[in-house]
Amino acid sequence: MPRFSRTISAADLRPVKMVRAFDRGVLLSAALIVGLMFFLSGSYARADEYDDLRLKWRESLIGSGYDVTDATVLARLVSIDATANTHSASLDKSPTRTFLWSDLASTTDSSHITNSYSRLRDMALAYATPGCSLAGDAALLGDVLGGLD
Repeated sequence: MPRFSRTISAADLRPVKMVRAFDRGVLLSAALIVGLMFFLSGSYARADEYDDLRLKWRESLIGSGYDVTDATVLARLVSIDATANTHSASLDKSPTRTFLWSDLASTTDSSHITNSYSRLRDMALAYATPGCSLAGDAALLGDVLGGLD
């Protein structure tokens, strides 16, 4: 077995800045929600070469050109609406709130934070999906943006 005789210096013990995986997940979730609200609403002008990629991303999330009278499509739209309505109805909208949902009240449990962002994403999807009864709903938009604040 080889032996290492290297000594440890003070430079080896300096603190290292690290972004925890949890922090990256929260930031990515927030970016996704903001992206959904902005790009899925379709209310933006094409400004650069990345807009084609953004449009493809939008298309992959909500689709386009589907027949809202088709039973399968209609079932999915109703499901998206129902999920968003459930989340919106149970959202704490009080000005002094310390959590968004009572069943996800922890600020230290990463699953509570992740699931809160997932619920906001579900609500943003209903807001941005053509054919959903909540598409373009100003109150739902206010709930999502309030949840991000």
